[in-house]
Amino acid sequence: MSGRLITTCIVVSLCGAAIASSPTPAGASPKQAHVVCFHRNNHWHEAVRPNSCNLRKLGPQGFYYILRNLHWSHWGRSSANGRGRWRISDAKLHIHIRLWRPKVGWGPHGVDKRYFSRAKIKGPHTQTDRFRIDVPKSRYL
Repeated sequence: MSGRLITTCIVVSLCGAAIASSPTPAGASPKQAHVVCFHRNNHWHEAVRPNSCNLRKLGPQGFYYILRNLHWSHWGRSSANGRGRWRISDAKLHIHIRLWRPKVGWGPHGVDKRYFSRAKIKGPHTQTDRFRIDVPKSRYL
């Protein structure tokens, strides 16, 4: 082999190894599911493993669950499990949360994303609420 061909092969091999070993940023997986969290002014953002989240229960009342101190034991493609606190009035109740049934929805920059569409919150004394949550169809919900 000529010296130039060997040099080219080495450079291509090193570049390929650098590209293959470059770390993927957290939350960059296209298959990872997100959850829609709301701000006080009714604007929303997408989140993966959020520490706090205001979940909107779809339905005629449009009830919000104000969730804080969330810790996720599992966050996968099809479901997520965690625990935290639900703030209601002046009380903070310990809860378990499960998110599931991801659906494709609108994402910024023209890239559709997967969002969890169902939630289950289990509070103290075995109170359980299962409900649908938002999956964005556009920038506005």
